[in-house]
Amino acid sequence: MRARTERILVLGAASALAEATLRVLAPAGPSLLLVGRNGPRLDTIADDLRVRGAKEVACFIADLADPKCHGEVLDVAKRTLGEIDVALVAYGTLGSQAACEASFEETERELTTNFLSVVSFGTLLANEFEARRAGCLVVISSVAGDRTRR
Repeated sequence: MRARTERILVLGAASALAEATLRVLAPAGPSLLLVGRNGPRLDTIADDLRVRGAKEVACFIADLADPKCHGEVLDVAKRTLGEIDVALVAYGTLGSQAACEASFEETERELTTNFLSVVSFGTLLANEFEARRAGCLVVISSVAGDRTRR
């Protein structure tokens, strides 16, 4: 059975991988909620996706690295999309190796952004999908997760 892809929540929508994925999906006419930190960039992507065939495109500005905002983002997604068929997680950072070696705070920031915040949002989404017995969670990761830095 194929997952429905009519209502898509995109976390980290300004990333190159998210944008490329959305360009492929837009001609099918989905409704989209684009979430990220850069409002003007989200607006530009939204305009492009509308031209490519997306039915509806809304934007919401949030710092997804902060798990405290995840409940609000999920609430906005439900109000905007109704139900979420697919959630695409496509955000992360590649911090400075030297800065992480020199500072626990920098290391903690990178771990929170690239791991803990994704687990936080993933848990909320998985529970939502499990309760509905429908939904697809897609998480894009970097090769850095497989090929570690020193």
